[in-house]
Amino acid sequence: MINGAGVAEIVVTGDTDGDPGGSKAGASLALTAGVASFSGMNLTYANAGLTDETFNLQAALAGLASATSAELTSAALDSDGSLTAAAGLAEPVAIPTTVDTMGEALDVFDFTVTDGGTSDALALGVSQVVVNISGTATDAQRSQITWCLNGPDASNVTGSYSAGADTLTFSGLSISVADGTSEVYTVNAYFNDNTSLTDNATVILSVDGDTDLTVLGTGTSMAATTTVTNGTGTLTTVAATRMVSAPAPAGSSSGSALTTQPIVRALDAAGNLDTDFIETVTLSTTGSGTLSGDIDIAAVGGVATFSGVIYSAAVDRESIVISADDEAGIPSAAEPALCLCRRHADVRAGDYSVGGRWNGGVGR
Repeated sequence: MINGAGVAEIVVTGDTDGDPGGSKAGASLALTAGVASFSGMNLTYANAGLTDETFNLQAALAGLASATSAELTSAALDSDGSLTAAAGLAEPVAIPTTVDTMGEALDVFDFTVTDGGTSDALALGVSQVVVNISGTATDAQRSQITWCLNGPDASNVTGSYSAGADTLTFSGLSISVADGTSEVYTVNAYFNDNTSLTDNATVILSVDGDTDLTVLGTGTSMAATTTVTNGTGTLTTVAATRMVSAPAPAGSSSGSALTTQPIVRALDAAGNLDTDFIETVTLSTTGSGTLSGDIDIAAVGGVATFSGVIYSAAVDRESIVISADDEAGIPSAAEPALCLCRRHADVRAGDYSVGGRWNGGVGR
């Protein structure tokens, strides 16, 4: 029909089970000079099960014999991908506040991605992994951690944390798990800012394969999966290396309680409070007078709060040092070494006022 007119229609016919699925409507196109040139045509074909099916395309025009294509095959893609807990890490893993460079990063979470290898002989492709975040750490503290994904097809891919969504997203991935094989992926972490952190704050990581992975549409897809987590969550751990007094003791008469009593805190080098520090802190002085009152206090949550401390001067114009000392004689790798917080003052045997400041002493 070189000079003919009409509308040509292409339909699916001859499929294996008689039901091609998808839209049953044909694609129609008007002839131009007897030719209908179809372009950009998409065909959605739904297999009845996890087996390949064959079908044909048929072009028909009223009054003319139809034309049928060669047999085509619709390959069935497996839906047997899975994400499970890996066995490489003993989770949860704590991150000390001293871990503040990529070279010091610790592995804190791992999972296994598997292609079940049922029948399609195709790989499971993943372009994005979203990890959900919960726990007691604040949004600000979570953002102070840099998270990186590593595995056979990923090398230190940095995740993007969303405080609004409470998610950590690793995008732009090219993960390809070969048919019938598995790959283990690990998230490591370090502090990009190790100040203003809370001791024992938790960060719980979780990922569900069928909802949190973006898989490519050209291979295996995910089956229904369950959530994998890092247990009770990664802990931020603070280990004290010094004791700091704030405010410094001040304002008293000899033989009367200091109007500003010492408060001693166990801190790490970045100024974070070690809430697990519970040792007894003892005050002492180099002066010839005496300290009295409650000068031995067990720290609670990393803080020793003194009350009723008195210095009784023996001589006029005496320069003294008041020291705060933890239980340095107890052999414990977790406790700070002898840490002195010193206080200088001019003391008169009658009436005196306290000036100067406390200075941090030696560290761990």
